[in-house]
Amino acid sequence: MESKDLKLNQIIEEKNKVNELTKNGNFIQAEKGYLDIIEKINKISKEDLNNDILNQKKLVFSNLCLVLNKQNKSKEAKKYDLEIINKIDKKFSKSYARLINTYLNENNITMARYYYSLMKANCSNDEINKFPEIIIKVDKEIKKKDSLLFQNIN
Repeated sequence: MESKDLKLNQIIEEKNKVNELTKNGNFIQAEKGYLDIIEKINKISKEDLNNDILNQKKLVFSNLCLVLNKQNKSKEAKKYDLEIINKIDKKFSKSYARLINTYLNENNITMARYYYSLMKANCSNDEINKFPEIIIKVDKEIKKKDSLLFQNIN
């Protein structure tokens, strides 16, 4: 058990150091730091993995997405947000919100709508309501697209 606790404490300690780089705007160094932490977590044996370590992995991925988006690397960030919701925590509203926002910025309303529907299916209203700007934006874009579709049908 000590081994798991030691690994967890090391992960948290390293994550906190890299978080400081992020706070200071050192996004390239932070990206490298988060990737190094993920690599270390990926080397942990299945027997030593536990929910606390997986939660830290999710948080490291999420922070990595933040720094990637700050560097205009949204395509890379999407990959990690998808890994979070597909493999770690399908109820992680922050990943859905980032995916929705990224697809809206790419003017891909179909994919934004898709992740919005998944968010609504998997996340509580309290979690969804943490992102009012994105929800307002996606609702507006969906209504606009549906309105255009309806006009084209008539």
